[in-house]
Amino acid sequence: MEDHHHVLAAWARHRATVDRAPRLLTLDHHTDTSAPFRTWLRRNPGDRETLLAAIDVADEASVQRAIDKLDKDEHIVTALAVDVVSSAFVLAQNAMNTDASVFAEHAIACREIADHEWDHVLDASVLDRALAAFDAIAGASVTEGPYILDIDLDVFKTFASVAPSDPSTFLRLVANAELITVATEPEFVARLAVDEGLTSAFLLRELRGLVG
Repeated sequence: MEDHHHVLAAWARHRATVDRAPRLLTLDHHTDTSAPFRTWLRRNPGDRETLLAAIDVADEASVQRAIDKLDKDEHIVTALAVDVVSSAFVLAQNAMNTDASVFAEHAIACREIADHEWDHVLDASVLDRALAAFDAIAGASVTEGPYILDIDLDVFKTFASVAPSDPSTFLRLVANAELITVATEPEFVARLAVDEGLTSAFLLRELRGLVG
């Protein structure tokens, strides 16, 4: 997808085919955990619960109507609210590290990608540390059982960031995911890039090459 919130359509299609909602593991610059329809409701009469109740994961048209009213950062909490995903684990540059109490209340756990880790976001050293933190918060291995792997390309700030020296953990996440979604977000990639000339087209091509 180009716009990240449009991944909700793919998540909902997948949810309609399985018995229980999978976990979500997402890599991003932003946490994308804003309240559903926040932007829409500022400009239009209505209420959030009615808009959420209108979503039927088995009805693609209802999901698309919801997407049309969502902003870029509202899809994760929407997916949680309608049982498209059961919990969300967010690794992002602008995240604040959260704890078990936040997870117990919101079913969301966040971990920050530090500045010195930008070149290594797909390296096992970074991912293993984040996954260990998520496991501790959830009280279980977040990669055992079904999960969706979601990647927003604006998580990559440098050319080196998509060329990990040790991709073993990332490749394991890819191999075991029930579904993989990618948001290209070319505008945000260009805006947030540290290396001049970095584009979403380049990142997508390199990512595809990495996963084979």
